[in-house]
Amino acid sequence: MTGKKKKIDASEIWLKLHDDTTSSNADSLKEWLNDDERNKEYFHKAQKFYHSGSQLGKPNTKASFQNIKRKAKRREKKKWLSRIAAIFIGLVLLGGASLLMLHELEKQHVYNAPQYASLVIGDDKELVLEAGKTTNITIGGIHIVGDENGLVYRKVSMAKTPKLFHTVKVPTGKDFHISLSDGTEVWLNAESTFKFPVAFKGKHRKVDINGEGLFVVEKDISRPFKVTSNNQIITVLGTIFNLNSYRENHKSITTLLEGSVLVESKRDPKLSQKLIPGEQASLKRGARKIETEKVEAYLFTSWKDGQYYFNDESLFEVLNSLKRWYGFEVNFEDKRLKTIRISGSIDKRKSLEANIRILEIIGEIKIEAYGNKLTVTN
Repeated sequence: MTGKKKKIDASEIWLKLHDDTTSSNADSLKEWLNDDERNKEYFHKAQKFYHSGSQLGKPNTKASFQNIKRKAKRREKKKWLSRIAAIFIGLVLLGGASLLMLHELEKQHVYNAPQYASLVIGDDKELVLEAGKTTNITIGGIHIVGDENGLVYRKVSMAKTPKLFHTVKVPTGKDFHISLSDGTEVWLNAESTFKFPVAFKGKHRKVDINGEGLFVVEKDISRPFKVTSNNQIITVLGTIFNLNSYRENHKSITTLLEGSVLVESKRDPKLSQKLIPGEQASLKRGARKIETEKVEAYLFTSWKDGQYYFNDESLFEVLNSLKRWYGFEVNFEDKRLKTIRISGSIDKRKSLEANIRILEIIGEIKIEAYGNKLTVTN
């Protein structure tokens, strides 16, 4: 077959395995299967894993997004460290049967105990947010309270608050929640750094991130919310979106769940793209175009609920995401192994060994662990 190869969302294969396809899903899957013999092999492998023991029920992945929306609407009624409940049930797609067969592998594994997030006050003072210790600070009219899992900034008086920036650093193997002084909520993924003002002043609410964050932005038409990352600026009024912008990835991926956002290149302000819900923008460093596509947006917030979702991503990208949680180094004996495509969902609450076995089966590779170093071979 000539022309561009057809891609398929991993969820369509999963639905077929569970006899839950619509006519449109079935047509799309049939076209994908006929497009390449390797696609047929991939699908038959998925069938083999499923019939070998998977009894998973259909996961209500959309519930995760609905839960975020409900939280955004009632955030003022919640206690100061209320968290969104984990919604994802089991493993999405190919890993499901494999994981059920691999429970016996839940033993000694390559995994460092999570360190603690830290709060940098100004440019020099750094406060480690240790377990069992409560942070309780008042700066002008802003009261800050929190612990090792999150911080909440609340305006409690009309006292003048100095222009002061705080920075939260999230370590390997941990995520973190922040409620900003304007009511905006941010969930930070592992190895993320987030800089923000104690109190927002002026015509814009500006923050800066290196890493990944899920933002539920408090609406304020008079003061747009701006998020600066490594190569782009996002402008919003009030919305829900996910931003993945780790410096080493050389690109920023913005996924919109609700509302609207404007994505602009830092290098070229004329390079911009407005998104609507269900769209994703990808801006590579130095690129002259912002690429957009329609996606199942709620899947890209799955990391917050304990899952890493991958849809036709390279093995290199998958392991790069996992190493932020497990803290390992990886070496590929053959660089071509980096390009192996992976679809499915990895439960980061499981041991690295169990997840390695799943990747070995799906990617038909061998991953050997020596201490905190992984080596990928054929």
